[in-house]
Amino acid sequence: MSDQFDTLDRSHVAGDAGGDLRALAERHGLDTLDRETACSSGEPIEGRWRGVPLSALLDAADPEATHLVVEAADGFRVCVPVADALFGILAVERLDAPDEGLPRLVVPSVDGPRMAKHVRRLDTERLPPGTEPETLERLAPDSE
Repeated sequence: MSDQFDTLDRSHVAGDAGGDLRALAERHGLDTLDRETACSSGEPIEGRWRGVPLSALLDAADPEATHLVVEAADGFRVCVPVADALFGILAVERLDAPDEGLPRLVVPSVDGPRMAKHVRRLDTERLPPGTEPETLERLAPDSE
């Protein structure tokens, strides 16, 4: 595991799975995920990531939750259906290249520009039918 892992302890998960990222990794282990995505320029990017499986974190969450809300340190926020998040990880390491954005959301169905980086919080939400998940998102970082 990279030395950067020491800086990730501020990431938290709401609910019973809560805790710092190091403790979550020790409790749930780490999975590896190969992911091809397109960056915001449209160029394809292949990546090999290692991280805490979101399925393990969601096991302890509200069983009626419909979405996972992922918030970055800069306020960027995405809302991912739980059914999609189950196949992803909260990456703590990129195995094939350096990455300055850890921890990072890596989910096969989430486009590159929505792969939140510097994740600081994960929450589950129960959205009523007809509610647009985008109402919980903030796709531009907070300005300072």
